[in-house]
Amino acid sequence: VWVAVREIHGTDLGNVLGAARAGGPQSAFVISLLRATVPGRSYAVELYRDDGGDVFNPSANSVYIDFDTGAPAIVYFTTTD
Repeated sequence: VWVAVREIHGTDLGNVLGAARAGGPQSAFVISLLRATVPGRSYAVELYRDDGGDVFNPSANSVYIDFDTGAPAIVYFTTTD
C-alpha cells in the first residue's frame, strides 16, 4: 500500500507532495514531502495499491476504494499554525 499526501485546490485533489510505502498497519507513519505544508490549508491522505514497482506512480497505482461507499479511500485534514 502506498500512502500519499496531496494538495487540495478548491474541491479537487492537486499535486502529490509525497508518498511512502506502508508494509502493514502502523500507528505512526512518516511521509517525506517535496515542500512544506502551509498553516491553515487543507490536504488529503490517499491510499493506493502497489503495482509491484519500487516507485510511486499515481497514474499506474490504482486508488483503494471504500467497499461501503464506493468512494476513494481518502482522509482530509487541515494544518495548524
